[in-house]
Amino acid sequence: MNNLKRTLFFSLFCFLFLNKSIHLMGQEKLRLAPVQAGVGVSAGAGYIDEKGEMVVKAEYNETMEFSEDFGGFRKSDKWGFVRRGSTKAIPPQYGMIRSFTEGLAPARTGIALEDGWGFIDTSGIYKIPPRYKDVGEFSEGLANICVPAHTVNGKWGFIDRYANYVLEPQYEKAYPFQDGLALVNQGGGMTGLWGYIRKTGEVAIPIIYIQLDHFHEGLAAVNTGKGIKGATTGAKWGYLDKDGKMVIEPKFSGARGFSNGLAAAKPGENIMALWGFIDVNGNWVIQPKFNEIKGFCEGVAAFRERGKWGLINTKGEVIHEAYFQELIFPFTYGLIPAKENGKWGYLDTQGKWVIKPQFFKAGVFR
Repeated sequence: MNNLKRTLFFSLFCFLFLNKSIHLMGQEKLRLAPVQAGVGVSAGAGYIDEKGEMVVKAEYNETMEFSEDFGGFRKSDKWGFVRRGSTKAIPPQYGMIRSFTEGLAPARTGIALEDGWGFIDTSGIYKIPPRYKDVGEFSEGLANICVPAHTVNGKWGFIDRYANYVLEPQYEKAYPFQDGLALVNQGGGMTGLWGYIRKTGEVAIPIIYIQLDHFHEGLAAVNTGKGIKGATTGAKWGYLDKDGKMVIEPKFSGARGFSNGLAAAKPGENIMALWGFIDVNGNWVIQPKFNEIKGFCEGVAAFRERGKWGLINTKGEVIHEAYFQELIFPFTYGLIPAKENGKWGYLDTQGKWVIKPQFFKAGVFR
């Protein structure tokens, strides 16, 4: 009889364990979005799937978008991480956190200015001690970090995964490397200049521009004006390639990054001009007629009219009239957070509700 009980107990245990494992294995591939189900101190935040079902219970005070299968959450005044498809988590113990990249996430010991930033691994252990004034993220094996200096904002440089300096802190601002190039600023403030460097510290694109964007689809928007006035007036925006060559002449009063082969731009010298879209040759594909826009993603862009947002396709044709209070770009997996009557839901690329507006906050699916 005892043997029969043991056999039945073991069989039940295996059944429950297998069922839970299968359930979690299914969650490993789920695309999840952070949402907040209510307002006020007691409001719960969790994660939904693409059907709008709450997969991770709304038991947190705040949640972040997933990155590398980890979603940040705040419980009371401390931050931790949940893991996609697992019951394990990194307990809330940090004052502030940011997203995982290359297996490491920035984490701060507290919220006071003197509390330092470091990097934790997926077990929650500090691999790089929290001793920096600020940090960016790991990309291509290096992270941009800021140390205290005789300036208000400190100086930025780059470290490797062992916290060794690859480039000493010397810039007023430095962004992560992408395709071997990093955007940096020298001088800081309103008069600082921008350019790009390589991992050796060699200047790839001269640090001479008052405004310079990140590269998108091989091109970076750049303002060739001079001084503070040049940043706000005159037809000065064009586009550089990664060799620093001006491939689209500076003839725009505003310009943004390329996506889906198109970039938002404003014609002429008037910064109050309307927005349209150009191709990689600088030719107008969608004529300037929008007060505000959000760039293309999955073949759809957003425009604002009379305080509301609508959607257009790559031909400039209206997919959905200006109706929504707010939109959070980009589209991911065909869905985008949208706000109607004070609540958030999710639209598809045709502007149709896939998840009805019901949340007080919402983020992008990852």
